[in-house]
This record gives sequence, structure tokens and C-alpha cells, in this order.
Amino acid sequence: MSTFVMRKVKEHFTEASGEYATRKGYVHPEHDPFILNFIKDTCTEDPKVLEVGGEGNGYMLDFIASETDIKHLYNCEIVPEVYKKQVNKDINLIGGNALNLPFKSNSFDYVIIKNLLHHLVGRTGRESKDNARRAIKELKRVIKDGGYIIILEQYNRHEFFKSFGLGKYVIVSFLTPNEIRKFLTGAGDGKSFG
Repeated sequence: MSTFVMRKVKEHFTEASGEYATRKGYVHPEHDPFILNFIKDTCTEDPKVLEVGGEGNGYMLDFIASETDIKHLYNCEIVPEVYKKQVNKDINLIGGNALNLPFKSNSFDYVIIKNLLHHLVGRTGRESKDNARRAIKELKRVIKDGGYIIILEQYNRHEFFKSFGLGKYVIVSFLTPNEIRKFLTGAGDGKSFG
């Protein structure tokens, strides 16, 4: 991601921090229960869970902690200084960027991203796709063999209806579900996800 775009993304999430800092419980009632139930149904003994761009205060990780016995919870945020106060003191807040995660390979049993890929904007549509591809490659790098990557993302149903914005309050580039699927199955690191 270019320095300019990185600065814009950081500005956006710093300005929006007031909204993100107060979230707790089911924030997305149509999706959060699905994510929680999937983790509960597939949970192994003593798993490690990473959320990249944990929507600020780590509310999803807090929700997972309140409903399971999972103790190893990590929230990787691009502007960690804004979110020092996590809703749960046991969530490990780590500063980092989805394009270069600050974790060793094969570290996590679950990696969650919610509405993150569309913020990885480049100067062109192609560069935006390359950023999304790089982020997914990083997710695949840090997930253990047999682990799960959970992606909740806003998208365009068809390539024809591309949406791209880089303004004061909008930093987005939407992908299609098929493009996201291709990134998961074709990052070339030996880990395929369907």
C-alpha cells in the first residue's frame, strides 16, 4: 500500500475510533453468531485466534471469549494507539498491517477478518487487488495447517459494478466473491482454501 493510502487509512480509522470503541456484543447480528458458532463447532484444545483489523476495541474477540474457553486472543490493528483500551483486558492488542503481519508462520488456529479487504486500496484497481491478494497470502502464512480463515467482506456481485473510492471519508475498493475465492485458492503457498 502506498504511503499516501496508508496515511489515509490510518486517518480514517483514527477519526472513526469513537464509534468503534463503544462496540460490544452482537454488532453484526446477521454474521457475528455465525462466526461464533463456527468457532465453537470446530474448536480444538487451547486454540489461538487472531483478528486482523479487529474493528477497534476487539468486540468480536471479547464475544468469543465470553462464549468459549478460548484464552489466546489477538487483535492486530493498524492504529493500535487509538484502541489501547480493549473491551476485554485479556485480548492482546498488536500493532500491525494486513500486508505484513507481525507474526510467525503457522501461529494461529483461526484468523478472522471482517470488512478489511475493501480498505486495502492502491492507486489503481489492479494495485487494490494486489493488496487484497497480499493480505490473504499473509493470512494463509500465519494460519496453522488445518486452521481456518474466516472472511466477512462487503463485495460487488459482478465485476461490471466495480466500486472504487478514495475521498475524505471513503477508502474502498470492492471485490467480487469469486475474486476473493481465487485469492484463497491461488496464493501459491501450498495452503488451499475452498
